[in-house]
Amino acid sequence: MMVRPTNLKQFLLHEDHWVRDFVAAYFSDSWSRDQDLMRLVLKACEAYGEDENSYVLARASRFALASDSLLGVLERLTKTKSQKIAFHLNKIVSRAPVQLLLAHETDILDTPIDLCRNNGKALSVSV
Repeated sequence: MMVRPTNLKQFLLHEDHWVRDFVAAYFSDSWSRDQDLMRLVLKACEAYGEDENSYVLARASRFALASDSLLGVLERLTKTKSQKIAFHLNKIVSRAPVQLLLAHETDILDTPIDLCRNNGKALSVSV
């Protein structure tokens, strides 16, 4: 019996990170265009934290983005303290469709990130 993708995507919110990782890999490898996937990834980050979803975020760069998901990624980018997570989030943004990027150009340019450290002082950079 084969599990349908519509039934599988709910496991992106599973409490076990190994399950989330497997499901993220499945959808990433299939280049799924389901825009709900990124919404679920963002919910998983809220529920279990970014670090617990690092692998999921790395695989999510192949997921389709909708406008609300892009804004959610940008919001998470402003809050992260991890360079690794910021890298994954930036990769997600960089792979968004050009039309979506153009529609949110101001949002993207106004997204500050605070990741570079200089003698313990944070430097502000924009993406």
